[in-house]
Amino acid sequence: MSFTIGQTPPILFCVFNRLDYTKQVFAKIRKAQPKQLFVAADGPQKNKENDAVLCQETRDWIVANVDWDCDLKLLFAGRNMGCSMTMKSAIDWFFFNVEEGIILEDDCVVADCFFDFCGIMLDKYRNCPEVMVVTGHGVLDRESSVKKSDYVFGKGYFNEFAIATWRRAWQKNDYHLGKWPEFKQKEIYNFHQDKEVVECLYGEIERNYREGYCWGKNWMQNIIMNNGFYISPIGNLVKNIGIIGVHDISETSGLLNHKTVEFDLENLKHPSKIESDEELFQKQFYQKKNQQLCKKNSLLTKISKNKKVKIFRYIILSIIVWESLRFITKLIFCNNC
Repeated sequence: MSFTIGQTPPILFCVFNRLDYTKQVFAKIRKAQPKQLFVAADGPQKNKENDAVLCQETRDWIVANVDWDCDLKLLFAGRNMGCSMTMKSAIDWFFFNVEEGIILEDDCVVADCFFDFCGIMLDKYRNCPEVMVVTGHGVLDRESSVKKSDYVFGKGYFNEFAIATWRRAWQKNDYHLGKWPEFKQKEIYNFHQDKEVVECLYGEIERNYREGYCWGKNWMQNIIMNNGFYISPIGNLVKNIGIIGVHDISETSGLLNHKTVEFDLENLKHPSKIESDEELFQKQFYQKKNQQLCKKNSLLTKISKNKKVKIFRYIILSIIVWESLRFITKLIFCNNC
């Protein structure tokens, strides 16, 4: 099968309770008019006021606004499963129905050319098992690039904001990271010559393996352990607007509202071979470190605020206790008089 520009691949759109964000992303989907659209939504949180209303409003709005010839399939959860489990279940469902496609979350506004770029990549590398995912997030600057291609291959860190992949790749996504115990003993130290990179990667996978499941990290780490490549455009094709939600993006991380570009897909230049681009790797790695630092600083700020509140409460309580003791002392003294 050969891809034709304008023939949008199947899309999985994962939403929740953020209708304003959903509308912005959906506007791009409507413009692309896929013949197959899959919409998955997590259920409302019990401890959040009005969450059931917000979830239902988002679901109803999407169904009412699919106004083109489209095979629409819905997977609406009756209870809240959490972001990671919802994403895993939705992607499993998606690839039960299709061989390949695009996956979008509700806070990822893509460039117009993103859909066709993904279609070209899905078609070209369909039978290359070592290529496992296409990401719309490009960290290499298009204007200053001296590379001879319009995209490069990478290994290691990537952002899963807006991706495309194949069933054959997703089938290698092990929920429990079962390869990790053997991989960390034999192969992790051969992943990269930079010791800092290896130590950072080791720590992150170990934490995810021991402490819990995060679908994006899990997917990236499974690709690493399967010695897989990802495709990254030279120039960014997705803008993350998610400053509210489970995985809110720090304004200082460099990931929020990242400017997007458009490609001339009719004359798209391809790399001569599949190999990891070191410039891409270094930029992704240090962006990841910056992102983690931002989260750490954000956490420290929250802790600092909590400490200030506790100190303030302690001072007020101390004053109350002190004044109470003074009052009781005066009463006792007066009674003795």
